[in-house]
Amino acid sequence: MGQILFTKNYGEIEIEKSWAKGTAHIAKLVGGAYVHISGLPVQSKAELREVITDPQELAQALDWFDHRHDEPEKEPRRLILNPDGTMIFDDGTPVTSVSEIVEAIKPGPLLDAALLSFAKQQEKEKKAQAAAKRPGGRAGKKVSQGSKKTSKPTTKEAPPKPAPQPEATA
Repeated sequence: MGQILFTKNYGEIEIEKSWAKGTAHIAKLVGGAYVHISGLPVQSKAELREVITDPQELAQALDWFDHRHDEPEKEPRRLILNPDGTMIFDDGTPVTSVSEIVEAIKPGPLLDAALLSFAKQQEKEKKAQAAAKRPGGRAGKKVSQGSKKTSKPTTKEAPPKPAPQPEATA
């Protein structure tokens, strides 16, 4: 844990180490950044060279200055393909766009298959949403429109049984 310094314009800063030469006073913060003791960021390598005399410390400070705006490398996220065809990341968040898949998988056959699977899943979801918007789905639509043909019974009625004949006597 470093020393906490209260600055007028920048609030609290936590200092790991500091160097002073004349009126210049530069501090290395616990997070690795270099600032003037007032909290102002270092503006040039010359400011670092002027104050830091230890060659190893100066090399670290100059390296920080060269890479201070670099974005940290993102840790790759793993994709999980569920049995129903949906894809989620290993942290449980669902995949919502093609760009997320492209960022997560290197180019090759696996990427192609993942994109195809995602596209089919999206298509399936769109069809399900469209069917849900219709009242009662497909069957409900047919019933609500009614049928133009009149229905006929599927079984024929049996003809009436003939009346029994009187028996003849001889």
